Amino acid sequence: MSDAAQRRLLVLASSALLLMASGCLAERQGRTEGVVNDAEPASAQDLAGSDDATLGTDVDWPDDADWPDAEESDAGAVPCNVSDCALAQGPCQAAGACNDDGACSYPSLPNGTPCDDGDDSTTGDICLGGVCNGQPAVVSPPDTCVPCDGCPIAVIELEQPDDVAPQTVLAFDGSSSFGNSAISTYSWTVEQPAGSQSVLTPFSTSALVWFEANVAGVYTFKLNVHDLQGRLSCAASRVVTVTPVAALHIELTWDTPSDPDQTDTTPLGALASVGTDLDLHFLHPAGADYDANEDGISEGWFHPNYDTYWANVAPAGWVPATNPATQPPSLDRDDTDGAGPENLNFAAPTAGFSYRVGVHSWEDHGFGNSIAMVRIYLDGALAYEAATELANHDMWTVATIDWPSGVITPAADCVAGACDPDITIGYWPSQF
Repeated sequence: MSDAAQRRLLVLASSALLLMASGCLAERQGRTEGVVNDAEPASAQDLAGSDDATLGTDVDWPDDADWPDAEESDAGAVPCNVSDCALAQGPCQAAGACNDDGACSYPSLPNGTPCDDGDDSTTGDICLGGVCNGQPAVVSPPDTCVPCDGCPIAVIELEQPDDVAPQTVLAFDGSSSFGNSAISTYSWTVEQPAGSQSVLTPFSTSALVWFEANVAGVYTFKLNVHDLQGRLSCAASRVVTVTPVAALHIELTWDTPSDPDQTDTTPLGALASVGTDLDLHFLHPAGADYDANEDGISEGWFHPNYDTYWANVAPAGWVPATNPATQPPSLDRDDTDGAGPENLNFAAPTAGFSYRVGVHSWEDHGFGNSIAMVRIYLDGALAYEAATELANHDMWTVATIDWPSGVITPAADCVAGACDPDITIGYWPSQF
């Protein structure tokens, strides 16, 4: 129906209402109390001036241009009710209010406001210009392996043997993995011995990765790959065993609960460290009378010639004049900002000597107390382990090792039969 026809029908309806009103007025004018006027009102046909079945065909209708625009006239507009505007019309509109025209107005929420566009396939939905917008969600293939025809095959190649010494850098290559379509993603994981905090580099999603195996024990490396169709391989795995090779191997690791990331390292030149610094000490019996903290008690720690630690990693004083070919112990790894490990190796301890093992909390860098763990290996086998909590600058005397018997005697501070770890609180060497 055209606009003109709609307008004509509106006029006709208005005429009919006027007709009814006229009849009612006439009826009221001719009525006395208890008497009804018998006069009949004019019919619609009479008013139209035609007995055509279509009402108003003889009416002189105005041209379309003469009709008033509904938007230009608010005559008869009904103001809205505030309660009608209370419910927001979309996820990015606030509750409405009545505007000056009597209609509900719904202001847009600020850009960046979280919203829900109702589409499960999108994520990160936010309001932009009053419209809720989401980004397509990245759907990862399932992590579980369901063998199927056409699934890719993950392949792990390792440059080193499966049994290595501590601090060996392992090089893994997954680029030989294959499938019916090209390999699109790599995902490496590693299960490590307790105390190990090494990470895969440069990324666990690289085809080629490196890993420094510092803690003795068994490591399990796994690789999953996906092809371009998103199909998941069954995990390939490789087990590597790290075994100390020296006659005496001592390992220090620690856990600092207040350090949110114990795997990070302090950037070169940074003023603040990103982790705690605990240090391993290994003392020759000839240095036992040294009093580094000048408290009147000779503990021997930090002896310039006979204590093996970060400032004296291979002390020459250990080499006897009668056998200059003898190799001193060596601190092979010093960790200054994390969880360790620090490793000491001694290929040829001297028979008849009793060596002492200690741990010093050099600086906690504001991260608080750490739980220190010491493990002692004799000819590659774990012979002793102990752990205790250390505060900043605590010095823990761990144990003595008699050679060649390999007898390990824990150091203890005993009072009335109750023994605690032998810890000197606030120990600081005067030479630093």
